[in-house]
Amino acid sequence: MTGNYGSLLGKGAFGEVYRGTLKDKTTVAVKKSSAAVDKDKVVAFVKGCCLEVKFPVLVYKYAAEGSLRDIIRGSKNGQMTPFPLEQRLDIANGSAEGLAYMHTYTASIIQHGDVKPENILLDCKLVPKLSDFGLSKLLAPGKHFGVVLLELITRKPIVPGEPEGGECRLVTEFREIYDQENRRREILDKDIATEENIPVLAGIGKLAIECLAEEDRPDMAEVARRLAVLRAEWKHGKTNSQSDYHLEETAADATPNRLSSSPLLASARQRSSI
Repeated sequence: MTGNYGSLLGKGAFGEVYRGTLKDKTTVAVKKSSAAVDKDKVVAFVKGCCLEVKFPVLVYKYAAEGSLRDIIRGSKNGQMTPFPLEQRLDIANGSAEGLAYMHTYTASIIQHGDVKPENILLDCKLVPKLSDFGLSKLLAPGKHFGVVLLELITRKPIVPGEPEGGECRLVTEFREIYDQENRRREILDKDIATEENIPVLAGIGKLAIECLAEEDRPDMAEVARRLAVLRAEWKHGKTNSQSDYHLEETAADATPNRLSSSPLLASARQRSSI
């Protein structure tokens, strides 16, 4: 189709565009992504498609563990299935990285407008993959992601019919209780609300509230960076109440941190010109 990539149209930081010709002689532009970013790690990977039918069909890699919604609401024999804090932190951070990638690494910025547990798919290793961009660019992904964070730390799902990105019952209840430090444990999932976990859960709750703000909410690159700091501190046993309740200072001092050097959050100066 491209004559072995013989006709280069343009080049950017994340790929090259070549002239190609289809069998019906239609001229097309073919983008060949560079290996700098592993998109398969953060978004649902399309294996193929069929356009020769009334309703086009996309074929994705199979999500062996279903969606985040399945885990949050899942139960076996009447009991909730185990969902350790480490898995929740990994899913939260991976999902935030995926959204940051969409805002930074695509040729044109994609705003996922339907961020919710149903659209965060999980592979056999519980690595999150973002899916269903049908409402892209319509709604604020950061605000919706704030609700996802609350669902992760409370394991309380959104009630069907409630607004998923606004003041639903979960958001209202969390705001009321979070403001009362001596009551915070009441709203958290009791399976993870241990004494040593309270600081990191409080940090996530604080970040979720910021994401839900009408103005001055952090962008997804910042959300991903701060979640990475929280996760790293928790995993290394360094989390304490001072670092978590003053997360901005902690994140600012964490140099270098994992995300600042991650290809997913490269400087906006490196964006593709394709």
